[in-house]
Amino acid sequence: MIGATILAALVSLQAPGAPPCRVGAFDEFAFYPGSWRVTVVARASQRGQWQKNEGTVTIAPDLMGCAFVERLESTRDSRPLQLLSILTYDHGARKWQYSVTDSEHGRMTTYEGRREGDVIMLFASLDIPGGRALLRRTLRIESDDVFTWESARSVDKGKTWDITTRFEYRRR
Repeated sequence: MIGATILAALVSLQAPGAPPCRVGAFDEFAFYPGSWRVTVVARASQRGQWQKNEGTVTIAPDLMGCAFVERLESTRDSRPLQLLSILTYDHGARKWQYSVTDSEHGRMTTYEGRREGDVIMLFASLDIPGGRALLRRTLRIESDDVFTWESARSVDKGKTWDITTRFEYRRR
């Protein structure tokens, strides 16, 4: 009975009509949905040359606002590049989750992490020839109209990081 009373109290604190997964942390992402121009600066290896490409992004809420779905269209090495990602929040674990795949790699990578000050840092691991790499995605919010995602990898368990891609978003 006490559990039911606590549950009823928690439900009454939620925004009217909002599903439980939408309440709380998602307020930090009120800026996120929309149409964006993106500049993608990337390199394939630590000593590789940087390539800069322009693209477009659409980010839309889904699942009654409990997830954001992103679709990016750009190019890489003069070939079309598409990216699909889903950003969600696990209220139980108090972690952001970011799953992403693209037309170049084809694999789905899921990152998890938390907000640390002005950034959200998410981590995943990837099996590579000769071992395992730690992957990091960092979201920096500059304003409601500008933000960046930065991708980096580490082959020494996070002691040093090699930045591989920087996505610079500007609202269209």
